[in-house]
Amino acid sequence: MIENIIPKETIAYYNRKFKIEKGFFKNLFLLVKDNPSKPIDEIASTFFNVNVIKVAELDEKKVYGLIFNSLERVCYHIIWSNQELFSNINFAKQINCTKPLQEDLERLEIEIDFDFFYNYKKNEFIQNFTTLFQECMITIGVEKLFAGNLTFNFERLLYIAMIKERSSKDYYYQSIGQVYKNDPFKNFTQHRKSQELYLLYLTKFYTSTILGDQNGMTLANLYVAPDFSVFKECLTKEEQKNRYHNERVFWSLGNYRNVHDLIYDYTENEIQDENTLENAAANCLMILGYPGQGKTSLCYRTLYNLIEERRKLDTNYYLIKLRNISETKELINNPIKVISSFVADIFEIEFERKEENLVILDGLDELYMKEGLNSNDIDEFCRELGNASTLLPNTKFIITSRYGYVNLERLKKNEFIVLSLNEFDVERQQEWVAKYRLFHPDSNLDSKQLEYINQNIEHVSELIRQPILLHLISKVEIDYDALSNRTDIYNKLFDTLIGRKWEKKGQIDNLLGLTKTSLRRYIRDIALSIFQGDYEYIRKKDLEELPATQSFLNKLEKDNLRDSLKSIMISFYFQEVKRKKTDTVEEDSSNYAIEFLHKSLQEYLVAEKVWHGFLELIDKRANGEYFIDTWQDALEHISDILSSKIISKEVTEYLIELIQNEKDIRLKNDLKERLQLYFNSFLNVNFHDSNRKKSPQIESAINTFYGFWTIFSHLDIDKNYIPSQYKDTFVQLLKWSLSQRHLYYNLSYQDLSHSNLKGVNFHEVDLNHTDLSYCSLQGASFENASITKSNFYSSELHRIDFSYAMIYDTDISYCTLINCNLSSIIVEKCDFAHTDFLKCFYLSASFENCNFTEISNMSKVDLYLCEKMIAPNNLDKLIKDSLPDEKLTKNTSIIGNELFE
Repeated sequence: MIENIIPKETIAYYNRKFKIEKGFFKNLFLLVKDNPSKPIDEIASTFFNVNVIKVAELDEKKVYGLIFNSLERVCYHIIWSNQELFSNINFAKQINCTKPLQEDLERLEIEIDFDFFYNYKKNEFIQNFTTLFQECMITIGVEKLFAGNLTFNFERLLYIAMIKERSSKDYYYQSIGQVYKNDPFKNFTQHRKSQELYLLYLTKFYTSTILGDQNGMTLANLYVAPDFSVFKECLTKEEQKNRYHNERVFWSLGNYRNVHDLIYDYTENEIQDENTLENAAANCLMILGYPGQGKTSLCYRTLYNLIEERRKLDTNYYLIKLRNISETKELINNPIKVISSFVADIFEIEFERKEENLVILDGLDELYMKEGLNSNDIDEFCRELGNASTLLPNTKFIITSRYGYVNLERLKKNEFIVLSLNEFDVERQQEWVAKYRLFHPDSNLDSKQLEYINQNIEHVSELIRQPILLHLISKVEIDYDALSNRTDIYNKLFDTLIGRKWEKKGQIDNLLGLTKTSLRRYIRDIALSIFQGDYEYIRKKDLEELPATQSFLNKLEKDNLRDSLKSIMISFYFQEVKRKKTDTVEEDSSNYAIEFLHKSLQEYLVAEKVWHGFLELIDKRANGEYFIDTWQDALEHISDILSSKIISKEVTEYLIELIQNEKDIRLKNDLKERLQLYFNSFLNVNFHDSNRKKSPQIESAINTFYGFWTIFSHLDIDKNYIPSQYKDTFVQLLKWSLSQRHLYYNLSYQDLSHSNLKGVNFHEVDLNHTDLSYCSLQGASFENASITKSNFYSSELHRIDFSYAMIYDTDISYCTLINCNLSSIIVEKCDFAHTDFLKCFYLSASFENCNFTEISNMSKVDLYLCEKMIAPNNLDKLIKDSLPDEKLTKNTSIIGNELFE
């Protein structure tokens, strides 16, 4: 048991009431009045003199003076950090309002014992003072909801303040230790200060204002814990057998509804479903979710829950946003070394390998997007992290990622537990809306509107299952019936935000001279610049030198970039951040940069920039001539937008939705014709803009080609556009781009016949009405591909992965299928006549109404693994007769028999 700092016989003496304390708030308000907008460290010297305390012993005065000054530090810091809440409060006039609180102050007793300095969370005085400070804020006009937010982390702030006060006057306070059996400040070291500041940094993410909310709403005010499911391969074989009828990839875990209870048990090695999970003691927990589903918010909530609520302080905590690590290749090969180096360099905290640790690695998908990484790199990182986790038995890892960036099948079951965050159900949506309306009672979205959407507008109800979209819909007045997809929401959000600058009173002063169109164009340009950069922000110097900024300034009536940017940041979900220590650009001495509050906002605006950049290709002068008239100028124009970095999966999805939302058919046809006009010339130079001599030629060409084809192929094309004389060039660019990446190509209606497509990854590529006849496709992958009315006639299909592909009404006759993976494939109305099947894998495959005339090497053993064979035409009688009735089904539907009548 730890010995008390104060000898027992003197404890009563330290319960004395001090009259000086009743002037605390008066003194605080005077400080605020006399030092507007000054940070605390600039005014610390003006604090009161401890000699006014009526205590005989100087050392006793010093103790109480240290506490008093530290309280002043914290309260002043809270007011200074939340100036927007106090902008209309005159502190000089509010001094008299504190008189009713004086008696409450006098009743507070400070008992200086061991807990006061070492277990401050349980200290009754600090808890009572925190409540009193909230009452004081309410008394002077701060709303009750906001007053509660002000005192998040109050205890930790006070502890840090005491360390700062003690260290700032070391000589003055050093005699205190001689009064007690143990020096009460012996733990007030620089190392302890760094630890406390880091814990404060980790927990403030949860208690800070969310998405720049002007009403001061924090994540803590709004957070709703999501439900979750577990990857089926993480369950025991016995459990998988029990749920064999469940075709989902992620399954519920019976003993948990709250994901944070599971995470806590995971950190304690006490997961309740240990008989259900293959390895409940695994040291890596992978958490997957859609963009905006709350993965990062879950990380923030987890840290606050473990540090401040559950008080699990025997563990060291580390939060690393993977996008901030510059040594990407090194991280893949040696994750622990880079993690240790990163926290030491950035946070001045040592990674203690032998102690209990929780390391949260947020945003594995963002690692993929950096420096041209591919899926193999992500697999290697997971493999190395898994290996490291077995060597660090006291360290737990939580990794978050969007779906589609991690090959779950390759994760080792003894090293990883994989969770999927479920979308918000109606109950969670209602809970979220109720919390939101506490701070925004005038919100257009209420429980009745929510009920109406879920019952009547299916496509919108699907969208609001994501918290970020629920949040954005709540912020603006929208005709919900008119929404078609996510980009509609983002488009109307930014339309509304910009529209608010031009309401009845007109533009705000800092944006005088600017039109709605030019403002929208400018925030797109900022989004693209951030996307093209190495970090998820733009340095202030780079922003000032951005050509779009110069154009922006030229339109302003006031030449004040700082004030104008501040207005934009507040309105359009930007925030100011510190530059990373690894970001060492000598020409830029500024330590600050600008980023979006949520990445999905940036991704949408990048898609907008790309789409509107392409629409500029059809802009005409008054005389009918195009502004961009030659193919060289057109290639330079689109290369400026696309060549620096390949557009991500998320940007691609937004871009496709923007094209689909465009109702002007004539505009889309004009653009399609213009792109067709340029296409041959672009292919002739391999999509490389000769003006870009500094850029890697192949990489920039691939980036431009992929962006161009994404737009061109979604302009309702219904015929082949690949010119025969440049087919080899097209195929080469396609192969380069798909060699190490998962890209979302639409190759429908295109003629790729007689092409060498060996090893190409067509994962999730659209191949509808595509001609792949006479192709060499050895080693290619069509996993999850959509193939309809296509042609594989006489192609070499060796070692092909067709797993989970959907193939309909396609000619696969006269082919050779050797060592192909046909597991979980769904095939309907396809022609396999004269095709050779050899050593193929058919687990859970489904064939319906297919023609098997004169096929070779397909055995009854192979087909026994199939899920079902419905109305197979001309299948060998011996094979057919050997299959059980539940697998061999006669299809009596009209549609099923049409092909073979």
